[in-house]
Amino acid sequence: MPGPKRPRSTRPEVSAEPPERLPRDTPVDTPAVTRRAPPLIEPPVLVAPTSVSALSNAPETIEAAYDAWDALRAELAALRATSTAERVRLEEQGALLLGAVKAASSPAAGPAGLVKTSQLEQLADEARRGWEASKAALEARASAAEAEIAKAIDELTAELRRRVEAQATLAPPSLELMVRTLPGDRRILHLRRPAPDDAVLLLFAMSGRCPTRYGFLFDDSTDDGVTLRWLSRGAVLEAEVADGDGFRNLLSREEAEQLTGALLSLKLAGAIELELVRG
Repeated sequence: MPGPKRPRSTRPEVSAEPPERLPRDTPVDTPAVTRRAPPLIEPPVLVAPTSVSALSNAPETIEAAYDAWDALRAELAALRATSTAERVRLEEQGALLLGAVKAASSPAAGPAGLVKTSQLEQLADEARRGWEASKAALEARASAAEAEIAKAIDELTAELRRRVEAQATLAPPSLELMVRTLPGDRRILHLRRPAPDDAVLLLFAMSGRCPTRYGFLFDDSTDDGVTLRWLSRGAVLEAEVADGDGFRNLLSREEAEQLTGALLSLKLAGAIELELVRG
């Protein structure tokens, strides 16, 4: 005969699985976090170059190439100025810190310091290591940034030359030459002021090189070693030849003929279009 049935338990069943979430007040083991002390000397700060791809979105013109070149040169100058300022800062911070450590270890510091010599030596060693590491990091970053800009300039000048060569072939510069005869058998040569692109193409035709500046023909600056230059005189450019430490615009007949002959030779070679007009 079956025995009496046991009453069903009213206690809640306990799951063997742990709850998905612990109550907020449940303690959780937290790994220890070791905070490193900040360096005694602030690390150097250098801004990475931003103009190395200056031509990526620019039009394929000679002027755009020169604009990109100017941007790279400005960035290089700014980088060098920042590097110099950071070197000065590091030298000042390092000298101040080492001087402070030395002062703290001297008898003049008095008993108030009560700093152990070994602790001061450790601090001094740490300061020297941090100082040297910061200076080395600065030189490494500056060198890498300058190398990046220099590489971009090399690539840009190669692209500039390609554009100048292409335009010189497709559209040689068109020039108008005026000769003024003065008493004493002297001459003054004028060129009708050309467009900036034509000025670049003219120098390329005469020397085989590209100028370093887009507006080189329209200011009074002169590259080293130049024996002939054209200076802006309003609507015209005036020829000047080297004379001692300076230049002069009054040419002898022979000098005027040599210069005119050089331009005629370029015309015959198809490098320029030239027209002699009344001055």
